[in-house]
Amino acid sequence: IVSGTMYSVGPRLKGYPIICTVLNVGCFAPLMLMGLAGDDVTPAQWALVATFSALLLQNQLLHEAADAKEDRDGGLQTTWGLLGTRGVVLAIALTGAGVLAASWFLAQQAAVPIWVAAHAIPYVLVFPWLLWRCRSDDARVAKLRSLHRLASVMSGALLFAAVV
Repeated sequence: IVSGTMYSVGPRLKGYPIICTVLNVGCFAPLMLMGLAGDDVTPAQWALVATFSALLLQNQLLHEAADAKEDRDGGLQTTWGLLGTRGVVLAIALTGAGVLAASWFLAQQAAVPIWVAAHAIPYVLVFPWLLWRCRSDDARVAKLRSLHRLASVMSGALLFAAVV
């Protein structure tokens, strides 16, 4: 609630690059822990939260890329506007590496085959490459964001099944 308020109401941090992107994690990642007591959260569950957070950051960056013209016309400075295409493609690849690392850790914690972590490879390589290719076409970037959302749901389901 605090992150959402700071993002949208006051001090309206939505207009500050990087901070606006990271605040999305503060808004949504805690929802994964709803109903759990602090001592009951396992390392595997924390790895799920880390994976979700990295995927959320990637999707937010794709959102900013798709809305870059609209944000610029509205005078809103985003992480995309600050870092540009190269910076955001690199940030997406790095957060993809975070998905891979958290998935690798999760596979070890949940005693499942390490190959389960292979689901993360597209987040390190494919999504950054696709963004680079379609960066100047807002409609294609929006479709890429939808594809990323679908892939993230499938990855989340795979990892959740591994933990349960």
